[in-house]
Amino acid sequence: MIPLSQSVMHLMSRQDVVETLIAALGVKWLRFGPPVLDQYRRLIAERPDDEPACQAFFCRYPQLLDPMAVQVWSQPDFHGALEPDFVVRRADDSYLVVEIECPGKRLMTKGAQLSGEATHAEKQAVEYESFLSERVQEARTHFPKYRRADCLVIIGTEASLDQAQSEALERANQRRQNVRIAGFDWLEARARKLIENVSHGSIDVITRHRVI
Repeated sequence: MIPLSQSVMHLMSRQDVVETLIAALGVKWLRFGPPVLDQYRRLIAERPDDEPACQAFFCRYPQLLDPMAVQVWSQPDFHGALEPDFVVRRADDSYLVVEIECPGKRLMTKGAQLSGEATHAEKQAVEYESFLSERVQEARTHFPKYRRADCLVIIGTEASLDQAQSEALERANQRRQNVRIAGFDWLEARARKLIENVSHGSIDVITRHRVI
């Protein structure tokens, strides 16, 4: 299983995938500009309790869910018993199960603990992933080359957190191996950074840096 935080490094270790990724990112992100992200920001601010509207927005712009997405299933039906919001196939054939709640729901409590809504959404995402992994051969008939997936829970906003809550969220994510819990605005911030990197086309390379 590849931890969510290491998925980029894993991807970049394969030259064949690197070439595909470069082409895909150029096409997907250069036409996915700030105006779309401005729409997304307004959606979060003006319709914080409208989960279907968020679901529809991600269907139109699925690269928000994962920058390496090449195929996305919206609300796939798992034998009529379970229905995750999204299953994402990445360029390296790794997978991501996404559970979204509303931007208006609490991400953290005042006591700097994950909210009940956040932990419930996390439990659902893990259940969805376990359901697929326990039936991996069947899963692969619907999700090509499926293997144990990462999980992403999107709920609330991180801008609403104070310093103690933000630090607690970071610690909570560090303790998790293949699950990340984040706010809707975290997706926006990541996308803006990606667009900036792709459009500028340069990466700082530091050679022979002495650490010790």
